[in-house]
Amino acid sequence: MSGGTNGASEVTFGVIEDLGSGLKAMASTTICLNQMNGSADKVACGAPTVGAGTNTATTAPIAHYNSYVGLGGEFGSVKLGQQFSNTFFVSALGDNVGRAAVSNYQAGGAQAQVANSLSYTSPSISGVSVSYQMTLDNTVAGYTNYAVNYSTGGLAIGYASGKTGSTTENIIGANYDFGIAKIFVGQSTATGSKSAVGYGVNIPFGSLVFGLGMGSQGTTDNTQFGVTYGLSKRTSVYAAQGQKTGTANVSLLGVRHNF
Repeated sequence: MSGGTNGASEVTFGVIEDLGSGLKAMASTTICLNQMNGSADKVACGAPTVGAGTNTATTAPIAHYNSYVGLGGEFGSVKLGQQFSNTFFVSALGDNVGRAAVSNYQAGGAQAQVANSLSYTSPSISGVSVSYQMTLDNTVAGYTNYAVNYSTGGLAIGYASGKTGSTTENIIGANYDFGIAKIFVGQSTATGSKSAVGYGVNIPFGSLVFGLGMGSQGTTDNTQFGVTYGLSKRTSVYAAQGQKTGTANVSLLGVRHNF
């Protein structure tokens, strides 16, 4: 995949090897580059919000994130590395742009990238799966999070909770695909923060998909809208903008290609 939705160009490399007896080895890494100035953009590239290096600036031409190795099989999957958190995945279920850079759905401060982490995801049983993640580096604030997800037909819904120090976050996200439109809803709470809610809808018109999302947290209101056009089965172009009370608008324009 090239051309991310977080303000910088991204390329993801992944590999899966069949080890036999239902066991598979896997590895993945994403590299990104801010092509406007030729330097890595830690925020746009998904710098870890928990774990080593969270406060370290970088001017390297290339940055990486969501990089892990793991094993999968009938038992589920185990991954080790810098990874997205379960709270991030569940908050994305309720966000019509999937927590992209223009996303103004307030996820209650949900941690996104977790460095030095170990995660486990169970197999799906009657549409239900559970996931657990923890940090392994005892030199940084510990972070644990878990999620319960359910998926069937056009419905996907999840609940996640994460804890670091004295801060606990709880998130619910859901979406339903009616065919003529896909709706999204999410709600979150975090210690010391006001409860947040978000709503959204994506409407397809052939190769075009129009999206609109709204959210609020206390006195802060959010709006996000955009359009995606599929040039082929593997290539699409997109444009989006996010608006938030008291801050400058964020705009995105890009191309996405799946190799």
